[in-house]
Order: sequence, then structure tokens, then C-alpha cells
Amino acid sequence: MVTGLGMTPLRDRNGRRTWSGGAGALAISTHNLPSKEQFQSWRSHMAPLVDVHLPDGKSEGDGFLAEQTGWHLGDILIVQQRAQACSYIRDQAMLRSSPIDHWNVGVMRSGWAWTEANRHVRYFSGLLVILTAGG
Repeated sequence: MVTGLGMTPLRDRNGRRTWSGGAGALAISTHNLPSKEQFQSWRSHMAPLVDVHLPDGKSEGDGFLAEQTGWHLGDILIVQQRAQACSYIRDQAMLRSSPIDHWNVGVMRSGWAWTEANRHVRYFSGLLVILTAGG
């Protein structure tokens, strides 16, 4: 269970904790929180790695559905994540403060995203994406 974030583990319809990936998986979700608390809880959860922002025209009161399952495999952390539209920023101060080498390897299942790092790169659903987040 994640403590201090206000988020709750995923639960099945009987209220039992759901571990979506087998032993050792940790699953968290904003789905059970009041709408007005969802975005700040997600932002707090992601704060050690990235700063999270809502898109223009959206407010915290609109709600923010997100879920994440993580598996710690020795020196590697594998994460499966689903979140509503947002932006992630990892600035130079975050890069300097973390000795961990962060990589994002993923497949966009829907929508699109973009990255800025000396140039603007846009990617769409169906593409394999491999990005470094510094470290």
C-alpha cells in the first residue's frame, strides 16, 4: 500500500486488494478518491520523478483518473500506467537530484504524446517509444 498519498490500492468489486501482476506488484489508483483530490494525489505520487500539469482548460475539480502498477525486479522497476491527459516535466534540478537512470519504454495504446529535448518529437498510438528521462 502506498502511504501518505491519499491514493488507494486497486480493489475488486468485493473490496479486496487487486494485484494485477502477481506477487510483488503494487497497484495504486485515484479512482476511489473524490474528484477534487485525484489530481493532487497523482501529482504527489509522481513528484519524486516528474512535475505533473493538467492540460489547458482543465481544472483539479474536473477529476483525474489514473492508475499505476509497479513491479520491483532487483535493480529494475517496471511500471504499467494509465492516466488522463497531462504533461510531465523533468527539469534540470530533478535530473541533478536523482542518481537513478530513468528510461521510458512503452507502447502508446491510444491518443498521442510529445516530448521536448532539444527538439519537438510527437508520437501516436501503436508506436514503440523509447525515451531517456536523464540520470
